[in-house]
Amino acid sequence: MELQINLLKNKKSRTRIFYGIILVLFSISFLIIKPLKDGHISTFDWVYVIVFMLLGIGHLIEGYGFSFSTFLNREAFVHIGDSGLKIKKDAFSKEKEIEWNHVKTIEYKSAQYKIGMNNNEIIHIDIPTDDYHRVQIIKESVNHYAEKNEIQIIYPNTNS
Repeated sequence: MELQINLLKNKKSRTRIFYGIILVLFSISFLIIKPLKDGHISTFDWVYVIVFMLLGIGHLIEGYGFSFSTFLNREAFVHIGDSGLKIKKDAFSKEKEIEWNHVKTIEYKSAQYKIGMNNNEIIHIDIPTDDYHRVQIIKESVNHYAEKNEIQIIYPNTNS
């Protein structure tokens, strides 16, 4: 039941693709209309066109499900396996790694794990919350390995 999730993998978005196409078409039409109307294109106009073109291309790339962080060789992931838990919530955060044999307790509170270590240190791990189904899969996997490694699971108090 090893779990590996790539957090940078996006779903296709027709809205972002549409928005990207509109921005690219706007940039191209501006380049055509501006010289016809004024007879020249100023430096500001070139900057304006380039910015809108880049925004449009960016939306097209993200809309087709690719991530800019992937192009920058960045990664964000959740890996839960027999040896432990590794999580890197976003492309620019630090990776956190915890081995099951060093864990004493695990408590889940509002998209965050409080992990009590054998040396009485408490480590907070935030769970990415952009997809409810993914949060549930992560919780199930952590619970599975906690039970398998006989780690005490502390459930939040629901009587408040």
